[in-house]
Amino acid sequence: MSPTALTPGRSAETGTAPVRLSPRDVQIIRGYADGRTAAGVAAALETTEASVKGRTKRLAKRLGFTGQFPAALVHYAFTHGHLVVVRPRSLRPLPPRMADVLACAARGLGGRATATALGISLETVRTHRSRLHTALGVHCTARAVAVAWTAGLLDHSSSAPTPPGGTER
Repeated sequence: MSPTALTPGRSAETGTAPVRLSPRDVQIIRGYADGRTAAGVAAALETTEASVKGRTKRLAKRLGFTGQFPAALVHYAFTHGHLVVVRPRSLRPLPPRMADVLACAARGLGGRATATALGISLETVRTHRSRLHTALGVHCTARAVAVAWTAGLLDHSSSAPTPPGGTER
């Protein structure tokens, strides 16, 4: 995976123009896709953690996301061509419920929102996420979304992150 040039144009899902990401935004999202924390992204970009967190929150707010900012931003970047899959990975298909939890994470839903959306307990969501991380060989949800993209478990037809108002961006 590597960031691509910014791609103005229309979103395939909604027909609306996607939000334009700055090169710095793409670098930060790329750091999350690589499995880095905000502190790790800040160190790699030689900036402060507060700067990375602030930029992440502002971008998520601009896109209308709540909950899992990094995971939703990674999915958004892949969906709109800011990040692309360079070397596809081969993974076994995920069990249906684990795939549902992954899809909720890609939409930016936190644990409680995922539990509500799927009609399961918060503890069950945590268990599925833990097993998802193990199955994908990752330690954070943003990296799980990136790995799922490289394995073809998520793609452009996957539901894009949905902001709270229910309209997709």
